Amino acid sequence: MRRTPPHDRRALAALSFTQLTTRYPHHARMLLWLRACWLIRREQLQTLGWPQPTTPQNRNQGLRRLTAARLIEAVDDEAQVFKLGRHGATILQHYGLATPYRTNPKSSSRPGLMLAGEFAVALGLELMQHRNILALSWSEQPFAGTIVRPDASAALRSGIRPDTAPSPWVDILKPEASWPLTPHERTIRLFLEVDRVSQFSEKIADRMQSWASATHHLSAASLPPQTVQLVLWITTGTWRRVATLRRLWNDYTHQRALFTTCYQLRGEQEAGVMHPLQAFWSSSDGFRLAGEDLFAFALNRP
Repeated sequence: MRRTPPHDRRALAALSFTQLTTRYPHHARMLLWLRACWLIRREQLQTLGWPQPTTPQNRNQGLRRLTAARLIEAVDDEAQVFKLGRHGATILQHYGLATPYRTNPKSSSRPGLMLAGEFAVALGLELMQHRNILALSWSEQPFAGTIVRPDASAALRSGIRPDTAPSPWVDILKPEASWPLTPHERTIRLFLEVDRVSQFSEKIADRMQSWASATHHLSAASLPPQTVQLVLWITTGTWRRVATLRRLWNDYTHQRALFTTCYQLRGEQEAGVMHPLQAFWSSSDGFRLAGEDLFAFALNRP
């Protein structure tokens, strides 16, 4: 009797998520990231799946297998951007994770979603090396209709990893943010706003006024103990645009916020890898701080 090749697409498609986690943990990790982010660029998805050095052939072949099994789907003809596939959403749903299948986003929404996903993965990859971060959750529900909400939200559990913890901490992404905390741990809730310089100041002011009302409601609610929250703004514009955003933000809310540019996140380059912890951020009260200080800023401010 002929054995089925171990990487046959039918064999891969027949696995449950539990089985996938056991046999191909790198594939399972990519599905969880695509559940968290609507769109992820090819090179970032490969880095998540294979954080340790490997050949380009291995990475490309892995993506082809996942695509053939409908676990992931390319959203462009060049297969440079991916989203969670229909079968990938199904096995995650059967695993117990609420995972609706998402179709290709509208062309007008795609740039913002790609920026949000790019930022999420860049932050996650840096936090894998950060010994004070134990877990990260990420969720994208961009603005829709009359509902004002951030482009993405996240929760970071901060503490001290055990000395035996592997590095990098490749499984830092957790599906949900409801973690039991020890007395020495904290949770930082992040809200991400992406500004593509596509709206006039009046429209931005309307957006901030409505969004600030929502965050005021969140702030007024009783936050769980050992929990703080922070709003992050990234813009495709310049520091002049940051100054405009910061002024408008302060006109409507006292909620803490940090602002930076995509150019700064990419190491003052037009294109390249984002490094949120190495970039400089401008705080809502006018201070400039490095991304490495972001967590101390959130945890130490009243």
